[in-house]
Amino acid sequence: MNTTQILNPTRPIWPGFSSSKSLCGDANCMEQLLLHCAKAIESNDATLAQQIIWVLNNLASPDGDSTQRLASSFLRALISRAASKSPAFAFLSLAATASVSQKMLHRFSVIELAEFVDLTPWHRFGFIAANAAILDAVEGYSSVHIVDLSLTHCMQIPTLIDSMANKQPPPLLKLTVIASDAESHPPPLLGISYEELGSKLVNFATTRNIAMEFRIISSSYSDGLSSLIEQLRIDPFVFNEALVVNCHMMLHYIPDETLTSNPLRSVFLKELRDLNPTILTLIDEDSDFTSTNFISRLRSLYNYMWIPYDTADMFLTRGSEQRQWYEADISWKIDNVVAKEGAERVERLEPKSRWFERMREAKFAGVGFGENARTEIKTMLEEHATGWGMKKDVDDDDDVERFVLTWKGHSVVFASAWEIRGTQMPTSQHHVVRTDIAVLKSQIEKRIGRAKTESYLNLLSKFLSLKISKSDFDKLIIATVKRENISLHNALLRGILKNVCLSKTPPLIKNGVESEKKKKQLNGAFETGLGFKSLCKDLPKSPRKGRTQRRFKDSNVSKGKSLITEVVSSSGRQQWSMEDSEEVDQLIRCWRSQPIEAPFGVNLRDVIKKQHRIGTFCYSSGELPDSVSLKKKLEDDSGFMEQGLEVSVGFANTLNAGLDVFLKRLIKPFLELAASRSSSRQREVCSSSNASPASSLVDFQVAMELNPSILGEDWSAKLEKIACRFRQATNSLTR
Repeated sequence: MNTTQILNPTRPIWPGFSSSKSLCGDANCMEQLLLHCAKAIESNDATLAQQIIWVLNNLASPDGDSTQRLASSFLRALISRAASKSPAFAFLSLAATASVSQKMLHRFSVIELAEFVDLTPWHRFGFIAANAAILDAVEGYSSVHIVDLSLTHCMQIPTLIDSMANKQPPPLLKLTVIASDAESHPPPLLGISYEELGSKLVNFATTRNIAMEFRIISSSYSDGLSSLIEQLRIDPFVFNEALVVNCHMMLHYIPDETLTSNPLRSVFLKELRDLNPTILTLIDEDSDFTSTNFISRLRSLYNYMWIPYDTADMFLTRGSEQRQWYEADISWKIDNVVAKEGAERVERLEPKSRWFERMREAKFAGVGFGENARTEIKTMLEEHATGWGMKKDVDDDDDVERFVLTWKGHSVVFASAWEIRGTQMPTSQHHVVRTDIAVLKSQIEKRIGRAKTESYLNLLSKFLSLKISKSDFDKLIIATVKRENISLHNALLRGILKNVCLSKTPPLIKNGVESEKKKKQLNGAFETGLGFKSLCKDLPKSPRKGRTQRRFKDSNVSKGKSLITEVVSSSGRQQWSMEDSEEVDQLIRCWRSQPIEAPFGVNLRDVIKKQHRIGTFCYSSGELPDSVSLKKKLEDDSGFMEQGLEVSVGFANTLNAGLDVFLKRLIKPFLELAASRSSSRQREVCSSSNASPASSLVDFQVAMELNPSILGEDWSAKLEKIACRFRQATNSLTR
C-alpha cells in the first residue's frame, strides 16, 4: 500500500468538512482539524484519525501559504506520533518516514549561519539586548569570562568583541562553550567543529587587538549541565575578572519538572548563583510547551509556531534554499513536541513569567536595560519587515523593565538581565586569586622534615582551636620550624586567612578512602592526616550564616575523563589551570567580621635581632629623603657595604621615584574617600583655601579594603599591618 492510498481512503470523508481548500483553509479551521485528529489518535480511534488525516492532506500543502505549510508540518508530526503510539495505526508507518529527522537538516558554515541569523530579528533582538547589558556590567574589569550557552553557536560574540575593542585598554576575553552530543543538539546545526570555530573567533579577536581564550567543556543539558558547573567551581579565581553567563534560547533544553522529579532548571540557576556571576542574561522564546496534556500542548504549539511561518513569507523567497533550511528547522521542533515523549522531547519552552519566578527563587534580581539598548533594538527592527515590534514588560515583583520582541502584536522572544540579589562587591574585588596552601606546606616539609612537620601542624591545630596562647605558640613555632623558616610559617597563616575570606564554602571533601587519596594527589598535598579541615574543626562557629559543603555529582571527572577538550588562546600560554573549588565572598564584610587581631603571624622583629630600617627618617621628617641622604642611609643601615655592594645615586633616584608613585597611588583614593564624606561646605572651604579635606586613618583603612590591589601582590599582609596600626592608634587614644 503506497502513501497516496494511506492518505486518500475510498471511504467518505469526515462528516461536516469539504475537501475544498477554499472552504476550509483558514488558520482556525486548520487548528480545529489538527486538534480533532490529535484527540482521535490519543483515543486510538484509527478510523476517525484516518478520515481527518485525509482531509488535512488535501488542505495542507507543503508548498502553500504559511497556514498550509504550518498545518503540513503538524500533520507529519501527528502521523509520526500515531505510527509509534499503537498497532492500530500501523497503516501509517510508511507515511511516518516523511517526518523530519536531524540527519535531514542542513549543517551551516560559519558564514551561512551568520547570514541566516541576520535574516530576522528572532536572534538579533536577543544579541543586542544581551550585549548591551554585558558591556554595562563588565565596565572597569580587566578580564571578562563569558560562559556562552547559545543556540546559535557564538554568533553573538563577534559583535561583542567589536564593542569591547573600543574600550581602552580592552579586557582579556575568555569564552567557555558547551560541546554536547552532536546528535542531540537542536537546530540550527553547525557544519564545523567547535575547535575550528574557536580558532576563527580567536583570530577575529586578534584583528581587533583583543586577547582571547576559547575553551570547550563537554557537558549535557539532560543532567542540568552538572559537568559545566563542576568545572566552573574549580576554575582559579582571577583578580578583577567578571563572570558572565549568557543564556540564549538554550536553558529550556534542561529537563523540567514534568520529566523528572528533580527540579534541574531551578537547581542549575541556584548553582550558577553560587558562582557569583557579575551578570546573567536570559533570552528565550515566550511560550509554554511543558503541559503534560497532549491536546493542551498541541494548541499552545500551534498558536506560537504560526509566527515563524508567517514571517518567512516576508523575508524568504518561495522555493529558495534558505527557506527550505529555515522551515526544516521549524518542522524539527514541531515534530519534537508532537511526536516525541519522555527524554526524547527536548523542546520544553516555559513562558517568561515562570522563568522570572525561577530566577527570583534562585535569589537573582532583575537588571533593567539602558537607553542605548532600546535605541539600537529599534534601529534594528526598522531594517526588517513591517510587523516586527518591541514592547516593554515591567514585572510587578521587582519593577524592572524587560524587552519583548513581537510579531503583529504577539510575543515572540523575551530578553532579561539578572544579577545576584543584595549588595554587590566592588569592581576590583571579584575573583581574587587564592593562595595554594598545599605548596606552602610542601615547602615547610622539605625544610624541616616529615616528623617536625607533623609536630608543627599539631601546634597550628591547637592554636587555631584556642588551646594555646599566642605568645606560647610563637615560641614553640620558632623552636620547631627554626628562625630561617618563619617567613614560610607566616605565609601559610596569611594564606589560610586569605582563602577563608574568599570562600563561601569549605573545600570539597569526597567520601571514601580512594576519593580522599585522589583529592590529595590533585592538590599536591603530602599525607600527614592533618588537612585544613582538621586544623579548623575546633574553631568556634561563625556568627554568619552556616556554610554548606558543596556536593558534586557523578561526572566524567570521577571516571578519569577530561571534560576540557582544548583551550585556544591568542596569547599562546597555558590557560585555565585547576585549583581547589571555592567561591568569592564579599571581601570587605569578611575582613571586618574576622575576630582575629593582627598581626597573626610571628613578629619577625622578635626573631631577627637586628633589622635595618630607614622608616624612622621618613616618619620624623614627613617626606621622602633626597637621593643623597637615601644613598647614605642604605649604605649605612641596610648592610650593603658589609656585602661588598655599592649604592649608586641613580639607584637611589629610581627608588625614590618609585616610592613617590606608589605613595601617590595609595594617598589618592583615601583622600577622595575623605572628600566624599565631607559636607559640601567643608569641600568649599578646602577648595578656597587650597587645603586637603579632613582625613583619618579610618579613611585610609577603608580605602585600602575597598581596593586592595593597589597594595600589591601581598595585599593581605599589608592590610593586616594597616589593621594593626589602626588598633594601636585607637588604643593609644583611649588610654
